[in-house]
Amino acid sequence: MTKPNFLKKILEERVFVKYFASSAVLSVIGLASGFFTYRFINPNLLGVFSLFSIFEVYSTFSRLGIINGLGRELPFLLGNGKCEEGEKLASAAFGYSIYSNLILLFAAPVIFYFNSSLISFQKEYLLSFIVVLLRVVFNSYTSFLAVTFRTSKSFEDLSKINYFLSLIRGFSIIFIYFFGFWGLLFREFLLSFCEMLLMHRYRPLRVDWIWDPSSLRALFKIGFPLFLVSYLNSFSDTIPRLIIAKYGDFNQLGLFSPIIIVIGLVGMFPKSLSNYLYPKMSYEFGQSGNKDFIWDLCLRNYFFSFIISIPSFLLVFFFSDYFGLFFPKYSEISEYLRVVSFGILFIGYRSGNVVFAVLKSWKTNILIALSNIVYYFVFFFIIQVYSNDILFIASLSFVLVSIFMFFTTLFFSYLALRSSLFHV
Repeated sequence: MTKPNFLKKILEERVFVKYFASSAVLSVIGLASGFFTYRFINPNLLGVFSLFSIFEVYSTFSRLGIINGLGRELPFLLGNGKCEEGEKLASAAFGYSIYSNLILLFAAPVIFYFNSSLISFQKEYLLSFIVVLLRVVFNSYTSFLAVTFRTSKSFEDLSKINYFLSLIRGFSIIFIYFFGFWGLLFREFLLSFCEMLLMHRYRPLRVDWIWDPSSLRALFKIGFPLFLVSYLNSFSDTIPRLIIAKYGDFNQLGLFSPIIIVIGLVGMFPKSLSNYLYPKMSYEFGQSGNKDFIWDLCLRNYFFSFIISIPSFLLVFFFSDYFGLFFPKYSEISEYLRVVSFGILFIGYRSGNVVFAVLKSWKTNILIALSNIVYYFVFFFIIQVYSNDILFIASLSFVLVSIFMFFTTLFFSYLALRSSLFHV
């Protein structure tokens, strides 16, 4: 398949439009329901849950890249016509997901107990921990199922799932209205559980789980570099919260929560784009072995991501002036939202690692992930020289990191595609 034909096929697919539209609806409903939350939840309590939610990021280390390896190899093997080998890897990854979850369920309470002196056994802390732990378990199975959605039919089903989740997100805010913080915890549990059930209901690959060390070793070898990159990127996303937790307090962490929600929901657009392009590119690369089409697609991806981020930027920038009117408990963050809005324009860099995953350019991928972290700490230390406002430091750091990462990722994409210098 030639480069123009591949691009034309991607851009003209009706399924792509439906999937992207459903992701947009899910993001808008998520943003609206998130803002609804801020009218009824005290920033201090929201800060408690936000702190525990960091555990979700760190707990993914237990997966060791097995799911990431399956996400890379499954469409590649299908493109090569090796369906049985792909299903065997999927079964092994399913088995590992079950065992790792069991270990996590036993280990997490022990970790909580030995850190109780730093946290607390108050019911707000304890129930937040339980909800986050259950979300970790549900999301582990959901992540396994997600990488098996690789065909156009699968993305049609994903579109349906997104619309179902949009309805659940919208209607479930009633729990927050009537029960406050406890309703928030139940809603977070419900959303994660329903997503897992819907993904299970529409799963395209129905395999039994097995324990196959040889398959797991193969997935680990391929997936761990990908996982390491994903883990480092996720860690970098927690840096603003860690900075506020270290130098601020729970109230400031809670005040920053709306900004975290905005960044996360706007980030769903490049994530949705990469989720769609990744299997398509891997399948095409597995069929032809030709990488010429990837660079052109990469440029279009960055351009498209920038264009679709403009409405989000305008919305956040101008709405920030009125944020305090609708959410008086969080009126202090209006100026920080305005700052963060400029970083939204460049958030498309988060879909850039697709190129390196398809090409197995592990060194480049890891280098970029480390650059993300280094940028955060460099900008943090520079900005704190001129300001002692911890929320401003976290907000401006996000903006500068997004800008620098946008062009850094694009530059290394060019090197990975046009040079053998960074290939393994």
